[in-house]
Amino acid sequence: SQGDIDAVLALAEVPGIIITTFGDMLKVKGSKGLDLNALRARGADVRIVYSPLDAVDLAASLPGREVAFIGVGFETTAPVIAAALERARKAGLENFSITSFFKLVPPALELLLADPSSRISGFMLPGHVSSIIGLDPYRFVAEKYRLPCVVTGFEPMDILAGINMILAQIVAGRPEIGDEYSRAVPAAGNPAALGLMAKVFRRSTASWRSIGPLKNSGLSLAPAYASYDALKRFGIKRREAP
Repeated sequence: SQGDIDAVLALAEVPGIIITTFGDMLKVKGSKGLDLNALRARGADVRIVYSPLDAVDLAASLPGREVAFIGVGFETTAPVIAAALERARKAGLENFSITSFFKLVPPALELLLADPSSRISGFMLPGHVSSIIGLDPYRFVAEKYRLPCVVTGFEPMDILAGINMILAQIVAGRPEIGDEYSRAVPAAGNPAALGLMAKVFRRSTASWRSIGPLKNSGLSLAPAYASYDALKRFGIKRREAP
């Protein structure tokens, strides 16, 4: 959300801090029109990494510098960031921290479906998220709201096959959870990733762009990992933006 990005930009302005992030975060603008690219041009130390584990290694190599990783995304990115925190904790690193701006897909689907004006006829569910969480978290779509849904991959044939499976459910009048992407999405998801997420994070209220705060739709750090919260460590106050 806008408030999340504004907090990230405020963090990047902390003197001496090294901000590590995936490249797609550099151009996301805050409420004042700035982004990490602009702050980097002004002298902020912002570095692109390909994995949060790289950020942990950077912190280990620079014990005199604070290194913060910008943790954002959905269930897809949360497990590897949890793994990075575990590595930092086991290594005893005190100069590593993260932001925890994660969003969970199922609560957002429920929000849409609970809207009486909704005219949604079915969902194509994201394959990358589903490879982590599996099929069970979506069962309410078919069982409570009686709408078809299908997990799909991202190739053109995946999309077409997913649409075909949704239409078949509509014609048969039997809403269920289809898995077109079974080559990557087992019904149970990834138990190791889910276990790591459950250890490091707790469900919390998260703010969504254009929606606002939504209960139990985000992940914040569990008490045992609270010392790795970058916003708390540097006194950054997150504020809601319009």
